[in-house]
Amino acid sequence: MIRRQQELIAYEQWLKRKYKGDLSKASEDERLPMKMAAYGYTVSEALAMPEQQEREAEKRAEVAERRRLDAQTRRELAQKKAESDRLEAEGRLEAVRARVEGETGQARAQARAQVSAAERAAELEEKALETAVIAEARAREAEAERKEAQQREAQAAADLKASELEHLAAENRKVEAEADRVAAAEAHAVETAEIAEARKRAAEADKAAAETERAAAETRRAAAEADRKKAEEGARREAALADTLVARKAAAEAEMAAAETRLAAAETEQRAVETEDAAKLTPRERAVRKVARMILQAADGETDRLPLADIQRELAVSSTDTASKYRTEAADLLAAGYRP
Repeated sequence: MIRRQQELIAYEQWLKRKYKGDLSKASEDERLPMKMAAYGYTVSEALAMPEQQEREAEKRAEVAERRRLDAQTRRELAQKKAESDRLEAEGRLEAVRARVEGETGQARAQARAQVSAAERAAELEEKALETAVIAEARAREAEAERKEAQQREAQAAADLKASELEHLAAENRKVEAEADRVAAAEAHAVETAEIAEARKRAAEADKAAAETERAAAETRRAAAEADRKKAEEGARREAALADTLVARKAAAEAEMAAAETRLAAAETEQRAVETEDAAKLTPRERAVRKVARMILQAADGETDRLPLADIQRELAVSSTDTASKYRTEAADLLAAGYRP
């Protein structure tokens, strides 16, 4: 304390000499030793205070500047990250939109193609029905021809019977003619014999004609039977064709229904993605909702029926554990009432 007092007195004397006894001319920094002496500061410590405070102020300013720059850097990084996330989300959204639009266009094209195929199948079925009607008409015509052939055959048999009776009558007439010839005059004998011979030849000609007609009737009957069998075979082919067309039509209708289901699923997926974009969900929340929609669509709402491999493939994850966690969270989400 004595030394501090001695230094203070010596400094004060020096200061008076410097300003010729008028200490009011001294600066605030030069008068600091007298002001700070009551607080235990030495002359050197008091004189060093302004410089020390300046250094500390500079340090504080440097620290504040570093903090400001760090905050600005973090803010810029956050802005850039947010912009990157936004661009990435927009890219994913555009990719999903493009995929959904592609699937929607493909489903619509398939549906239109299936509708055209169904219409073509209906046209073919109608033609097949028309063909079946024609075949049935042909079968009826063949049956009519067969009946007509049977009638002709019966008529030929009757004609044959009549011819045989005529032949017997001719034979009787021949005997009678022979008796007449013996009893008649010699002049008339030659003429009677010629007449009998002519009648005999006529009877034989009638018999040959009857045989020919019967053979022709048999031929027509065989032809009618062949036509009938051909008509029945054609009818069976037409029936088989009609069954095939019905099966094709059913398959086309089933494919059309499947295309409509895929189209509805694509539209649901697009609406879900737009809703998730509006809600600004995290990638994990989006993945969980994607798995929930897969459970509803592919597994009919039963969580265990959705294979982990499908989740890995759809979400591009390699870990089965991650896929299992997604499936569990999706089941909890569905249990909470989530519906896309």
